[in-house]
Amino acid sequence: MEHVTGKAYFRHCALTVTPDVLIPRHETELVAEHAIGMIRKNGYRSALDLCTGSGCIAIALATETQVQIDACDISEAALKIAQCNAESNGAKIRFFISDMLCDADGRYDIIVSNPPYVSETEYAQLNKSVRLYEPRTALLAGDGLSFYRTIAAQAGDRLIKGGALVLEIGAYQAKSVKALLKDGGLHEISVYKDYSGRDRIVTARKI
Repeated sequence: MEHVTGKAYFRHCALTVTPDVLIPRHETELVAEHAIGMIRKNGYRSALDLCTGSGCIAIALATETQVQIDACDISEAALKIAQCNAESNGAKIRFFISDMLCDADGRYDIIVSNPPYVSETEYAQLNKSVRLYEPRTALLAGDGLSFYRTIAAQAGDRLIKGGALVLEIGAYQAKSVKALLKDGGLHEISVYKDYSGRDRIVTARKI
């Protein structure tokens, strides 16, 4: 079990991670940053962190804003870690098990997600330390786009009118993810780069 002290929007979070969850990365801090900015700008009051893992995004949103937040994951082990992290950071979050959005029973102002997006080919080339110590299910996504297809198909039904979607993506997936979201009926689709200048975040809105 490892303790991670976050920077940027994770700077106030003392997070415990195990091999059941991904280690929070700087790219994911940017996802939280964009989500928090949209919450503040638009006065959003409800949020869902999809594929929450360690809970780092949900905790950042809960501690930096007044949003009411739900967080879900398909992994019961991950949710136990996320719950412990939320309690350690005084974050009020409702956690529940869900295979993507299947068991989400509400509608939200904003949905945020860092879903699995590593293809089979990319996974075989990952550093051994990642493959051995971070969960395969939180990384691997078939051709890399399978989870985005599901999100694009389901998000519109779980967002209120005017609601937003914020996604972390792989560095070369922006064009494909934008097309999927457009086909899913979402609008105002934008792409933002990470600290290395690579496409890393896609945002969209339901209008």
